[in-house]
Amino acid sequence: MSKAYEILKVIAKMNADGDDITLAHDWGLGSGTIIFKDGSHTHFGNDCEDNEQKAVDAFVDGLYSLLVEGRGLSVCPPAPPPEPLPGSDAQRLG
Repeated sequence: MSKAYEILKVIAKMNADGDDITLAHDWGLGSGTIIFKDGSHTHFGNDCEDNEQKAVDAFVDGLYSLLVEGRGLSVCPPAPPPEPLPGSDAQRLG
Protein backbone atom coordinates (compact mmCIF):
# COMPACT_ATOMS: atom_id res chain seq x y z
CA MET A 1 0.00 0.00 0.00
CA SER A 2 1.12 3.56 -0.59
CA LYS A 3 2.20 5.85 2.21
CA ALA A 4 -0.69 8.20 1.40
CA TYR A 5 -3.21 5.36 1.79
CA GLU A 6 -1.66 4.26 5.09
CA ILE A 7 -1.80 7.87 6.38
CA LEU A 8 -5.47 8.23 5.41
CA LYS A 9 -6.26 4.86 7.01
CA VAL A 10 -4.80 6.03 10.35
CA ILE A 11 -6.62 9.37 10.10
CA ALA A 12 -9.91 7.56 9.35
CA LYS A 13 -9.41 5.27 12.37
CA MET A 14 -8.55 8.22 14.62
CA ASN A 15 -11.66 10.03 13.39
CA ALA A 16 -13.86 6.99 14.03
CA ASP A 17 -12.40 6.69 17.54
CA GLY A 18 -13.06 10.37 18.27
CA ASP A 19 -9.36 11.25 18.30
CA ASP A 20 -9.65 14.34 16.12
CA ILE A 21 -6.54 16.01 14.73
CA THR A 22 -5.99 19.24 12.87
CA LEU A 23 -3.31 19.66 10.24
CA ALA A 24 -2.01 23.20 10.31
CA HIS A 25 0.52 25.37 8.49
CA ASP A 26 4.14 25.35 9.59
CA TRP A 27 7.11 26.79 7.68
CA GLY A 28 6.25 25.88 4.10
CA LEU A 29 4.92 23.33 1.64
CA GLY A 30 6.98 20.43 3.02
CA SER A 31 6.21 20.85 6.69
CA GLY A 32 3.18 20.96 8.93
CA THR A 33 1.88 20.90 12.47
CA ILE A 34 -0.53 18.36 13.91
CA ILE A 35 -2.75 19.63 16.70
CA PHE A 36 -4.47 16.95 18.75
CA LYS A 37 -7.89 17.44 20.32
CA ASP A 38 -6.37 17.97 23.77
CA GLY A 39 -4.40 20.94 22.40
CA SER A 40 -1.01 19.21 22.31
CA HIS A 41 0.91 19.47 19.05
CA THR A 42 3.96 18.34 17.12
CA HIS A 43 5.69 19.31 13.90
CA PHE A 44 6.62 17.13 10.93
CA GLY A 45 8.23 17.34 7.52
CA ASN A 46 10.87 19.67 6.16
CA ASP A 47 10.53 22.82 4.10
CA CYS A 48 12.49 22.15 0.90
CA GLU A 49 12.41 25.72 -0.36
CA ASP A 50 11.64 25.88 -4.10
CA ASN A 51 11.64 22.15 -4.90
CA GLU A 52 7.94 21.22 -4.88
CA GLN A 53 8.48 17.47 -5.33
CA LYS A 54 11.00 17.25 -2.47
CA ALA A 55 8.69 19.36 -0.29
CA VAL A 56 5.67 17.12 -0.92
CA ASP A 57 7.80 14.00 -0.35
CA ALA A 58 9.04 15.47 2.96
CA PHE A 59 5.45 16.26 4.01
CA VAL A 60 4.22 12.74 3.21
CA ASP A 61 7.29 11.06 4.74
CA GLY A 62 7.01 13.13 7.92
CA LEU A 63 3.29 12.48 8.30
CA TYR A 64 3.82 8.77 7.61
CA SER A 65 6.61 8.50 10.20
CA LEU A 66 4.48 10.24 12.79
CA LEU A 67 1.06 8.65 12.25
CA VAL A 68 1.89 5.19 10.89
CA GLU A 69 5.28 4.41 12.43
CA GLY A 70 4.83 6.40 15.64
CA ARG A 71 8.16 8.21 15.19
CA GLY A 72 8.83 11.91 15.15
CA LEU A 73 9.42 14.93 17.29
CA SER A 74 8.18 15.03 20.84
CA VAL A 75 4.62 16.16 21.42
CA CYS A 76 4.30 19.51 23.17
CA PRO A 77 1.53 19.54 25.80
CA PRO A 78 -1.20 22.17 25.66
CA ALA A 79 -0.50 25.48 27.35
CA PRO A 80 -2.36 26.18 30.58
CA PRO A 81 -5.08 28.83 30.36
CA PRO A 82 -3.76 32.34 30.93
CA GLU A 83 -4.27 34.02 34.28
CA PRO A 84 -6.91 36.78 34.23
CA LEU A 85 -5.52 40.29 34.07
CA PRO A 86 -5.79 42.29 37.30
CA GLY A 87 -9.13 44.08 37.42
CA SER A 88 -10.67 42.00 34.59
CA ASP A 89 -14.22 40.64 34.77
CA ALA A 90 -12.83 37.10 34.84
CA GLN A 91 -10.90 37.89 38.02
CA ARG A 92 -13.89 39.50 39.72
CA LEU A 93 -16.21 36.62 38.81
CA GLY A 94 -13.73 33.87 39.67
